[in-house]
Amino acid sequence: MLKSIRDNIKGRAAKVVLAIIIIPFVFFGVGSLVETGGAGSVLEVNGEEVSQQEMLLEMQLVRAEILNQMGENADYSQITEDKLAPLALDRLTRKKLVDHTVAEMKMGVSNALVESIIIDTPVFQQDGQFSNALLDRFLVQQGMNLSMLKDRIANDIKERQVTAGVAFSNFALPFSTELLLKIFNERREIDWVKLPVADVTASIEATEVEIAAYYEANQADYMSELQISLDYIEMRIQDLYQPVSEEQIAAEYRIQADQFESAENRRVSHILLELSDAQTEEQARATLASVSVRVAAGEDFAELAREFSQDAGSAEAGGDLGYAQQDGTYPEAFESAIFALELNQVSEPIKTDAGLHLVKLTDIDLVEIDSLEDMREQIVSQVQMREAQASYVALIERAADIAFNAADLSEPAELLDLEVKSSAPISRTGSTVADAAALFNDSRVLDAAFSEEVLNERLNSEVIELAPDHAVLVQVAEVFEPRQLALEEIRDQIVPVILREKASLRLEGIKENIISASASGAVIANSKIESKVDSETSEAGRFAASAKQAGYSVTSDTLMRNSTAHDSEFVINVFEAPRREIGTDAVMEFESNAGDIYLYQLKSVSVGESGNEAQLTQLFSQQIQTLSGQQDALTFLESVEVNAEIERF
Repeated sequence: MLKSIRDNIKGRAAKVVLAIIIIPFVFFGVGSLVETGGAGSVLEVNGEEVSQQEMLLEMQLVRAEILNQMGENADYSQITEDKLAPLALDRLTRKKLVDHTVAEMKMGVSNALVESIIIDTPVFQQDGQFSNALLDRFLVQQGMNLSMLKDRIANDIKERQVTAGVAFSNFALPFSTELLLKIFNERREIDWVKLPVADVTASIEATEVEIAAYYEANQADYMSELQISLDYIEMRIQDLYQPVSEEQIAAEYRIQADQFESAENRRVSHILLELSDAQTEEQARATLASVSVRVAAGEDFAELAREFSQDAGSAEAGGDLGYAQQDGTYPEAFESAIFALELNQVSEPIKTDAGLHLVKLTDIDLVEIDSLEDMREQIVSQVQMREAQASYVALIERAADIAFNAADLSEPAELLDLEVKSSAPISRTGSTVADAAALFNDSRVLDAAFSEEVLNERLNSEVIELAPDHAVLVQVAEVFEPRQLALEEIRDQIVPVILREKASLRLEGIKENIISASASGAVIANSKIESKVDSETSEAGRFAASAKQAGYSVTSDTLMRNSTAHDSEFVINVFEAPRREIGTDAVMEFESNAGDIYLYQLKSVSVGESGNEAQLTQLFSQQIQTLSGQQDALTFLESVEVNAEIERF
């Protein structure tokens, strides 16, 4: 369990934690959500106060996560300050409770672990190598210091330590696993028939009278959208870039070279012998001594690891542990031995809490700063952005002041030496013009353009910051009021609706005839046959005969929950049918999203075998344990909160 917890907080999860922290600051900055924040407290948990600054940082994180979940069609009305504040307060409350719980449990996070996560973060790397310059620039731009960043990362790791520890202590009862396996292996025998909507659509037409009547009855549904055209000014930081001299490039490279810390990664393999009553330290040392002799004689270390190592996680990989740094990941004696070895050298036995190790150094990777020429393009871009940043901020502020008092955008454009551009008509849902789609499908631009002040009062918008390097001002140039669309404009939209309605009615009639005849025993009359189904005919026979008279064939099938030979919607419906319908004369029905109708009778329910019960049992057991563990962790945190003293200001 400890290994699982360690892997969970040191691997991908830890990197995700830092990515979540980095994203909002890179794109928005600490002060982007609210303009000012005092030093007053907003929360007190068990006597510990939480400052306004902590609140602002947490709101930024919540905002970024919500935006990431929303994707491209983000609804910015859902991330206003009044909606973010309660969510941020809840998270800060939980984080403080976790801090106190971790302290009571005497758990912690090493500074070396936090630093290794920062070093491995791509945002702080140039060509795969850590750059102090990028980290320092990031901290300066965001108004943070290194201590704040480290504290944030450590807090998130602590929470994962607590929740993982509680979750991994859970276990799944055999009864639960067996029940889930039975549900998965359930089989349902059915007689069924499909009535495809396509069968009746081919013979149906929408007449001109029907089209006109539908249009007259539904005119309100066929109005054009309110549209507007905009005048707008774009401001981009790239437009302020200036040439960078060779002296500036060389000076910047020297700064980054001075700040760069060379790193050495060492790849190692090991053979572990555990110490126990069954294997004393003396016995383990004797075994490793014989292994060392065989290695010196030329035998392959990897093969010997597969034969002797008792580390189940690495033995099959020839003892390979991957790359290591002197960062506290491994015990001190183990790390010291790794960094004292020569390439391909095998160590003397090393004793740790895990047992005795033989370690072989298999590779050395030196991380050094790239040459000036390799970094030239990147340095030029960094210098240009840094030097243009102040001018860009000043431009944005001046544009906001001028536009506030101007009647239109011509004055701001002239004073700021910018160009006024015009858009094609756009609606509240955005633009269909390819070249303008990115700008005029942005909800922030649309919200501003269709606001009361801009749309109705015809004022200039406030400066809309779309990114740290891109902003826009907009003003409504022309309004195109909604109008009634002519029949010919929307004819192609009406015809499919009429055809679908007529087809559904016809298919519904066929369905009702089959169900009625199946229930009563009456065979549907046609030109060839007009009779009654014999009263002794089985229920399945009546269903099949009724379907046959309507021109369809009933099929007998045995379905499993993961059946792929049938429409998934239909399979789900069959397994939702109550078992009390087994063996009755009831004909159940289901209409798919495509309009097809399925009729079926449930004949029997049984439990079979899938052929891989052992693997499924293990999988279901893990799933139950994971879900139960997550619930246990949630319940534990809720109990901590209930017993805490919490005050919000």
